Amino acid sequence: MKIRVACICQFNNFLLGWVVNSNTSARPWMFTIVNNCSYTVWPGVLTTDETSQSFPTTGFSLRPSESTSISIPRSWRGRIWGRTLCTQDSSGNFSCLTGDCGTSRPECSGNSSIQATLAEFGFNGDLGDFYDVSLVGGYNLPLMIFPHGGTGGDCNSTGCVADLNGDCPSELKVVNGSETVACKSACSALGEPQYCCTGDYDSPATCQPTSYSQFFKTACPTAYTYTYDDASSMFTCVDVDYDITFCPTLSTSPDQLYEKCRDAVFKCGNISIGYPFSGGDRDPECGHPGLELHCDVFTNTTKIEIVGVKYEVLDIHHENRILRIAREDFIKNGSCHPQIPIQDSILNSEPFVLGSGNTNLTLSYDCQSSSSLGIFPCNSSNYNNVSITTDNIRPDGCSANVRVPILQSSWERLRNDSLDLEEALETGFEVQWKEDTEACRKCNASGGACGFDKSNNQTFCYCPSGFESSPDSNECHRSLLPPSPTNTGNNNTRGGSKSKLKLTPIIIGMNVFVWFKGKLISNYLRQRKMNDDARIEEFITKFGHFAPKRYSYEEIKKMTNKFNDKLGQGGFGSVYKGKLSNGHLVAVKFLSETKGNGEDFMNEVASISRTSHVNIVTLLGFCFERSKRALIYEFMPKGSLDKFIYSQGSDNQSRARGTAGYIAPEVFFRNLGGVSHKSDVYSYGMMVLEMVGGRKNINVEVSQTSETYFPSWIYKHLDQSMNLNINEERTKEAEEITKKLIAVSLWCIQTNPLDRPSMAKVIEMLQGSLQSLELPPRPT
Repeated sequence: MKIRVACICQFNNFLLGWVVNSNTSARPWMFTIVNNCSYTVWPGVLTTDETSQSFPTTGFSLRPSESTSISIPRSWRGRIWGRTLCTQDSSGNFSCLTGDCGTSRPECSGNSSIQATLAEFGFNGDLGDFYDVSLVGGYNLPLMIFPHGGTGGDCNSTGCVADLNGDCPSELKVVNGSETVACKSACSALGEPQYCCTGDYDSPATCQPTSYSQFFKTACPTAYTYTYDDASSMFTCVDVDYDITFCPTLSTSPDQLYEKCRDAVFKCGNISIGYPFSGGDRDPECGHPGLELHCDVFTNTTKIEIVGVKYEVLDIHHENRILRIAREDFIKNGSCHPQIPIQDSILNSEPFVLGSGNTNLTLSYDCQSSSSLGIFPCNSSNYNNVSITTDNIRPDGCSANVRVPILQSSWERLRNDSLDLEEALETGFEVQWKEDTEACRKCNASGGACGFDKSNNQTFCYCPSGFESSPDSNECHRSLLPPSPTNTGNNNTRGGSKSKLKLTPIIIGMNVFVWFKGKLISNYLRQRKMNDDARIEEFITKFGHFAPKRYSYEEIKKMTNKFNDKLGQGGFGSVYKGKLSNGHLVAVKFLSETKGNGEDFMNEVASISRTSHVNIVTLLGFCFERSKRALIYEFMPKGSLDKFIYSQGSDNQSRARGTAGYIAPEVFFRNLGGVSHKSDVYSYGMMVLEMVGGRKNINVEVSQTSETYFPSWIYKHLDQSMNLNINEERTKEAEEITKKLIAVSLWCIQTNPLDRPSMAKVIEMLQGSLQSLELPPRPT
C-alpha cells in the first residue's frame, strides 16, 4: 500500500490529508456527534480529499443535549467542527459568527479556512485511522474525540476541554457585544509570517512555537496549535468508531474527586494555593465557585473575576483569608482607561467582604466642579482629567464616575505626594473571603480532602476508600458499607473512593449503571493523562539551566539502533546501549508507563540532574513524548557498580540483595502500596549500603535470620558502637562520611514507602551535618 502524506495550508490553517489506496471492503465508520453545550451548535463538515467519498451531510443543527449518528465509508477524509451564533437573514443568507464555512447556506463545501476548533480524520487502509484536534486556525468551543471499539494503535481520546474564550488575548478575541465567543489564531488575527509559517518561516526549523501558540498548547496539550507542531498530537487507531462531543463534560466520580482535590494546588507566578480556590489543576468541585483563579500564561500572573470586574491577584494570605487584588483595567491602561462599560468595584457579595485596611476612592472624569481632593491629567482620547474623592457621593457634571478601594497606607502616601495615583491603584486593596476554613481543617485532620458542595453552598469533605463523610461534622469516618465496586483508586491505605452515593435496597439497572460509570471514568482517566503530560512539560520548562538535553523519540531509536543492544532490565523499564552523534556511548533507560501525576519521571530528572559525584553516573538527557519517556546516562564500559564494590567476584553479588534485593518490597507485596518513585529510593539506599559495607562474607540474599540480612547486620553494628569494623584504615572525616551514608541509606530502605525520603530530601540530608541526622527505625 502506497501512502502519501500531504500538508495542505489554506490561509495558513493546518491540515493533514492522507491520500491512500484504501481498502474499500472495510466496514464503515460510525460517527456520533453530540452537543453537550447549553446552546445550539451547527456542525460543519468539509471533505479534504477530492478522491474520497463525500460525507452524507455537510451542515445541520444540534440543539442542547441532541446527538446524531452517521455511517460513512472508510475512504472519507476531512474535518468536523461546530458553528455557533448562526442566523439567516431575510434574503435567506445563512451565516455564523464562529466557524462559518462561507457558503451562505447551512451546508458546507470546498476547503475554506475555518477559524474554529477542528476534528480531523483520515483513513489509512489496514494501518488504521489517523485523527487529531487542531487549534491552528483558532478556537471557538470545547471539543473532544472519543474513539471506542478500537483494536490497535494509540486509540486515545484527544481534544480541548478548556474554555479558552475567557482568557483569550485581546488581540485574538472575537466578540459578540461584551462576550468573547471565539479566539483566533495569531496567524488569522495578525497575519505575520512568524505566526503563519510563511516566507522565511516556511519550515519546521524556522517556524517555532510562539507565545500565542503556547497559550493554546498549555490549555490543550494534545491539540495541534501551529503549522509545524510536533506529531505527538496525531493519534492512530484500528477498526474504531468515534464520538465527537461539543462541550464535553468529563464527569468525575466522588472517589476520583478525593484523589484530585487532595493534592492539587493552583500555581501561577508567586501564587500557590489550595482550598477554597479552584482553577488550573484544581477542578471546579475542589473550590468555591466564586473563587476560581486563572493563570495568564503570557505574564505569569493570577486573575480572578468578581461581579463582572477582572482583577489581578497580587498576594494571598491563607491564614487570615486575605487577598490583595488590583483592577486589571487600571494595571494595564492606567487610571484614565476604566473598562467599558464602567463598573464599580463592589465587594459586598459572596464570597468576599472588603478588608478593614482600605479607603474607598471615587474617580471622576472631566468634572465641571472642582470639589475634589486632587486632579490628575489624562493623556487619553476619552478623558482630559480625573479627579478623586473619598466619599461615596458621585459628583455631578462629570463624564463618568467609578468607585474603587485602595489600601489605607496608599491613601496616606497619596495625600502627602509620596505616591502617585497610578501606583496607588496598582498596589491594589485587600478583600477577605467568607468561606469557613474551620470545616476544611476538620476534614483534612480526619484524612479527607476539601471540596465544595454547590447544591448546599458549603464545604464538603471527600473521603478515602472505606470512609465516608459525615454531613453534620464534615469529617471522614469509617464506612459500614463496602467500597464502591467501580472504585478506581489504589488499594493502599490512602485509597481512592468515597461513599457519597446513596445505596438503595433495590438497584435497578445495575449493569447499565456500571457500564455508564465505567465509561465516565475511562474518559476522565484519558483527560487526567493529558493533564499529567502538561504538568510534566511545565515542570521541565521551569527547570531552567539545570535541565539536561531533551531528545525526541526518533533520536532515541537512532542512538540505540532501534533498541538493538539491551543491557538489562530494571524495576521501571529496560536499559539499552546507545551512541550519540558525537560517538559518545550512553545507557538509555526506557521507562514503562509512569503512574500517579508523573512524579516518577519528574523526580528522577530533577534529583539525578542535580546530583554530581564521581561514583554516580551522569544524566545526559531525557526523552518525553506522551507515554514514551527515557533517561540517557553516561555509559560505564566496564560493567555495573556492583563489580567494583568487592575485592573478589562472587555469583551472589549479581543476584538480588536483601529481602527482595535491590528491588523494593512493594514490588512483590502489594499491601505495602503501589510501585512509585519511592521504589527507586529503596534501590538507591541498598546500593549505597553495599558500597559502604563491601562485605563479601555476608549473605545478602533472603535469609531466615536477621543476623545474616545485610541491612540488619549494618544497623546492629552501627547501633551498638557506631563502628562498622570494616577492615581498612579510615580517617575521622571518612568515618563520619561513612556513618552519614549509612544513616541516610537506612532511611531509604524503610519497608513502608511513606517512611522513605524523596530523592530531593536525600540530597539535603547528605549535604547536611551528621549531628542533624536521626537514626531511623530498624527496617522490618
